[in-house]
Amino acid sequence: MAAFSTRLGIVLGCVLLSVGCAPQQAPETEARVAPAELPARDAVDPGEDGQSRTLLQHFRARDLAADKLAIPAGDRLAAESTAWQLPFQSKRMIAAFLTSLARGAVDEMQYTLAPTATFGRPDPRRPHERPVFEDGNLIEFFDGVSAAASRFEEGAKYVNPTSFLMGVQERMRSGAEPMWAYYESGDDKLMFRFRVYGNLARIDYVGFYPEAPKEAADYTALGPAPPMMPGVRTDENGIIHEFDPAKMGSGRRPPVGRPPRPR
Repeated sequence: MAAFSTRLGIVLGCVLLSVGCAPQQAPETEARVAPAELPARDAVDPGEDGQSRTLLQHFRARDLAADKLAIPAGDRLAAESTAWQLPFQSKRMIAAFLTSLARGAVDEMQYTLAPTATFGRPDPRRPHERPVFEDGNLIEFFDGVSAAASRFEEGAKYVNPTSFLMGVQERMRSGAEPMWAYYESGDDKLMFRFRVYGNLARIDYVGFYPEAPKEAADYTALGPAPPMMPGVRTDENGIIHEFDPAKMGSGRRPPVGRPPRPR
């Protein structure tokens, strides 16, 4: 028994010695390096009431008015962005994105754009695609898309080609399918693609022209453009990508996954 106690004492002594001599690890918070502060840009001049405004001036004026539709800033925007859902809040996401541009808030891009977001020309084939948050592209992207959005009038045509059939909604909400929307003015476009990453709905592609186009761009050399909305299956097991219930006769919403038969 005495021998066992002696051996136990020696073992415990070695354990305590090894613990006391082990190098202490710095807490995780101390090991992290704080990210460099992102530069801000000047906020857009909202213009005067009663005068025509650009798209960015419109969102800046609404931001300053702080009405019930106002987009929150900073941490409050971050909190709101965790609850966005597709497809029904896509316009709210665009409003938040354009408001951040109008504020000059470069740091708020992280709340509306996916971490893997890219930018290029406004076409579903995504010509000249580049990452937003890599290779030092963020400021170039921010300045470029701000200049492009400033070319559009506040009443610019907004197009959302998405069918809101229940089956299509679920595929977008789950992240299985993307959705698209864009502003249009003649041959000029400002285009957005949305997708769910994990549980977060985000913009993952922004398409724009660096300068106003003098004619429609031709990207047919890149192959056929992917559809801008998920296909809807027909009774004949075919796929329709440009389905619009309002143009199919009665305007009644068909059963899930089945558009009405042509009359």
